[in-house]
Amino acid sequence: MKNKLVFLLFFGILVNGYAQDFHVSQPGGQLLSISPAFTAQNNPITFQGTYRQQWRTAGVPFQTQLVGFQARPLAARRQSGFLGLGLLLARDIAAQNIGTNAAQLHLAYHLPFERNHHFSAGLQFGFAQRNFEPTGQWGGQYDGLAFDANIQPSISLQNRYSASYLDAGLGFAYAYQRGTAREKTLSHLEVGIGAHHLNRAQIQLLDVNARLRPRLAVLMQAEWCLGSVRTALEPLLCYQLQQPAQELLYGFGIKHYLDGGPFSRIGNVQTLGFGLYNRWQDAVIVQFKMQLRQVQLACAYDFTVSSFSKAPQFQSAFELQFGYLFD
Repeated sequence: MKNKLVFLLFFGILVNGYAQDFHVSQPGGQLLSISPAFTAQNNPITFQGTYRQQWRTAGVPFQTQLVGFQARPLAARRQSGFLGLGLLLARDIAAQNIGTNAAQLHLAYHLPFERNHHFSAGLQFGFAQRNFEPTGQWGGQYDGLAFDANIQPSISLQNRYSASYLDAGLGFAYAYQRGTAREKTLSHLEVGIGAHHLNRAQIQLLDVNARLRPRLAVLMQAEWCLGSVRTALEPLLCYQLQQPAQELLYGFGIKHYLDGGPFSRIGNVQTLGFGLYNRWQDAVIVQFKMQLRQVQLACAYDFTVSSFSKAPQFQSAFELQFGYLFD
């Protein structure tokens, strides 16, 4: 009985105690995870994928996999209102046998006002499942000298536990897009806010009950031309709050246009970029990215600066992003 209580306490704290979401180091490449109002805001059809691995040397690394698709009518123009439709698939693996799978449908409407300004509002509906597969070694399976697989665990467990739930959220966004290329001027700015898990779904696994706490996400990113349209500064600020946890990510990137410019057709653009960011009291992030016409690639590496840096197995995270933009 004591072993079972200890197990349930550990399980509840690790997995569902506060039912926290995943996070990524490059939120600008997965805007659907920030606000549904960003859906299909910038390109007619976009495909994006993210793979993140954290604490690999710990033996059971945390992994996050995201796949996003966004589309809007090909005839839609920024001078008139238009709808955007998006789909986000997510798989988050905590330790070796705890996982979350989710599918979200995003819908947004983008309305222009004045000349270069857009206001957007979006909704998100989803279905998710959390599961736990109790495999591995248990304290009751040690014979005093070593682990013995022939000894039955002191806790009677099934092969798999799962809990499904519905999810809902909404968001708003503002975008500024300049229509002509000028030196030393702002060419693009977008600000968005998203409120996720507004229905506060209840999750129950084993004897542990938890409600999925609402998450607030705010993002601002821009592209500012430096001296000429061939080089641009890209500041980014992202804040997320899901009680009791909060996260502040800020920094900037530098992008150089090898071919084309910020107002060229996608098929004529080639860029190289570098970014340096800080997740407050957590990690310093170095990013490298490139665009070869329709193909976008980005990778980031987290250098832990929090108290986890004292443990070698908790010192790093690697993140890879891929995108394809249909012109």
